[in-house]
Amino acid sequence: QSNTIRKSKCIALNSLGNINISLKQYEKAIEIFKQSNALEKSMNSEIGQAVNLANIGEAYELSEQIDSAKYYYEQSLAFNNKAHFEQNRRSCVRLEGLL
Repeated sequence: QSNTIRKSKCIALNSLGNINISLKQYEKAIEIFKQSNALEKSMNSEIGQAVNLANIGEAYELSEQIDSAKYYYEQSLAFNNKAHFEQNRRSCVRLEGLL
């Protein structure tokens, strides 16, 4: 598949994950965000991975699985730093609140 098609799938999966977050279906959201992250990884998209890992962290945080949330927020921060992605500050703020 082309990167354009894979990127479109990532966007669709993220939308589905966010819908599941809104419905408080956190495990389903985590599963969907992980699918999207696998696609981002296959495209070597550091920014895409940073966003997905932050979304996974948020789902774990909302389901009160704080250790898992911290792990995924830290992974997101690592990709943010690697990609010099300054716009994704949500990970930083959430992680600081959990420490």
